[in-house]
Amino acid sequence: ANTTTFIDGFFAYDRVDTNEYFISDLLDGTSYSDLFGAAEARPDDVLAVLKHIEVLHLLGKSTIELHQNVGAANMPFQRIPGGLVDRGVCGPRAFATEDSAVFIAGNDRIGYRLNGSALQKITTPAIDSAWEKYGAVSDCEVFSYSYSGHKFVNYNFPGANKTWVWDIATNLWHERESYDRTGNSLGRWRGRCSATAYEKTFIGDAYTGKIGYIDGATFTEFGDNTRAELISPPIHADGKRVFMPWFELDVKTGVGKTSGQGSDPQYMLSISDDGGNTWDEAQLWQSAGALGQYGESRKQLRWDRLGSFYERCLKITCSDPVQRVVHAARCPQFRIGT
Repeated sequence: ANTTTFIDGFFAYDRVDTNEYFISDLLDGTSYSDLFGAAEARPDDVLAVLKHIEVLHLLGKSTIELHQNVGAANMPFQRIPGGLVDRGVCGPRAFATEDSAVFIAGNDRIGYRLNGSALQKITTPAIDSAWEKYGAVSDCEVFSYSYSGHKFVNYNFPGANKTWVWDIATNLWHERESYDRTGNSLGRWRGRCSATAYEKTFIGDAYTGKIGYIDGATFTEFGDNTRAELISPPIHADGKRVFMPWFELDVKTGVGKTSGQGSDPQYMLSISDDGGNTWDEAQLWQSAGALGQYGESRKQLRWDRLGSFYERCLKITCSDPVQRVVHAARCPQFRIGT
């Protein structure tokens, strides 16, 4: 089996490379009487089984069937009338439950929310296009967790080295990245599974096998540094040359550490004048202030003499293991050339 679940006193499993699933004896996970059922409406391989709201979901390669306990003498589970979803999952770990719904990465490389037998697309066309370009996606890992009033559904694609996250509260997507084990390049987020226990949200680490927990006052991942990055939308003046004398960023001050990296946290400005395809190599650094240097609640970081452009994107980066809070950004009224 790829998966197991517990429902109505039975352990249920998928049977690999078949359209069948099998169950244990009632309230006895050590005893099995060769009781099995099958996805029969449109037979396809069952990749995973899932109990959700007292319904057994058979997640197949091309369909999802909903079965329930009807109390039959032999096999107690049977398909619910009308309990067929004409969409499968892309892999045996490509599903998660959250917010009274099931979230899947479909066999068509699209993200869905499943409420009963009603399927709702949640990915955008841009994300669909990105997923289409990946190689094999059968290794997709979907899991969910709650943090700071938000519920997140993570779609990990280990083979493509990418992670996409949907925020249920805002209906917005973002990408999440971690440094690789060398600390030199960014790729998929290293979190690969989650569990809530002891009033904490625990995360399993794909790189080391360690288990950690989410903490709003910690700015590293399993001891490794993380990077915060903000990129502006394109700035332009309908094909005319624009002159930018300066740019300012308001950040929270006094967040530095007592010693080591982060004792004088730095923000770096990078500039792209080709639509974000390439970024300048100049490292324009500004200090956010050492620990305790609060002054006012925010500090203005200013970069001067930023030249001219026809279209520009700005990128702000902070790699120090400190709290990163950006209050506002501004630049002067542009001087437009001919």
